[in-house]
Amino acid sequence: MSEVEYGEDRLSNLPDEIIHHVLSFLEAVSAVQTSVLSKRWRPLWTSLPVLNFQSSSFYDPILFPVFVNRFLALRDASVNVHVFKLTNDNGKPDDGKFLDSIIDHVTLKPFISASVQVLTILAQCFRCMKLPELSICRFLTTLKLTGLIIITTPFDFVSLKQFHLSDCLFDFAEADVLDLFVGCVNLTCLFLHNCDFAGKIGRFLIFAPLLLDLSIHRMRVDDFFDSDLVIQLSTPKLQSFSYLDNDLYQLSIQENLSFVHKVHIVMNCLTENANFSLRLIELFEVMPSVKFLSLSSEIIQVLDMFPDLLVGRSSPFTRLLCAPISLKMVSRFWRMKRDVLVFSAMECAATQRKVD
Repeated sequence: MSEVEYGEDRLSNLPDEIIHHVLSFLEAVSAVQTSVLSKRWRPLWTSLPVLNFQSSSFYDPILFPVFVNRFLALRDASVNVHVFKLTNDNGKPDDGKFLDSIIDHVTLKPFISASVQVLTILAQCFRCMKLPELSICRFLTTLKLTGLIIITTPFDFVSLKQFHLSDCLFDFAEADVLDLFVGCVNLTCLFLHNCDFAGKIGRFLIFAPLLLDLSIHRMRVDDFFDSDLVIQLSTPKLQSFSYLDNDLYQLSIQENLSFVHKVHIVMNCLTENANFSLRLIELFEVMPSVKFLSLSSEIIQVLDMFPDLLVGRSSPFTRLLCAPISLKMVSRFWRMKRDVLVFSAMECAATQRKVD
């Protein structure tokens, strides 16, 4: 092998596909700046299959939408886009027009709408009117939305597999049954984190026959915990369930969640309410196959307040392999009763001995 000449630009000699892969880890401004390196690099940013726009790249927030629109206007429209990320967290709420223009670009440009697989939008806006139009993206498998105000209509994303909704506000008047995901028939992962619903809901239905992973954190109705709200789960293939809140909503489960093997529940406050304890117990009883169980110490304390509810009930946790229950918050004067232990963590040790 001959010696490499001093100053030889071996990076520029790489195929476009490899350079594009390297540039896909950069946000759009940095990708454009590479065009000054040489003539070889000058047009490469125009044919990136991964677009990552970050408002943090601009001191003046007004320049961000100008840059994004200019970038999209100048890129090679014949090149497919597989990943599209937009983060507009400059602290100044947008009126929604900019975001709607982005959705227009995604849906009206065939080389994006027919190829995009991952779409991430983090923004602060008053309204996102054109979100339903993303249903035209027939290969969209992952959609992550953060900070949006959404006019509530059922989502119709047939190809979608992963749906992350964080800090979103759903605006509607009133619904006896709210079924947002009825059109997401292939959904396997659903995250609902810190979402608020501005309107009266009787029953919140999650109908997802292929759902494997469900995470619900701090769900609110008009900024409050609505004790009358019922969350109805129709998720027969669910394998992982995560719940974090100050209280527990009423859960209506259509069938036993016999495939659930991982459960993570964190409650941040105590309530001396027998109905609350009964909800927990009934939730555990429809999950007979749990192997990995993580509960906050507050849950154990709540169960300990009403030990009579456990009398005559068989523990559903007969297959536990791991139950890391944190006791850091437990008062030194508090002692767990035997029934509570049997119902929760002690099953883990017995099962582990069988495995060994």
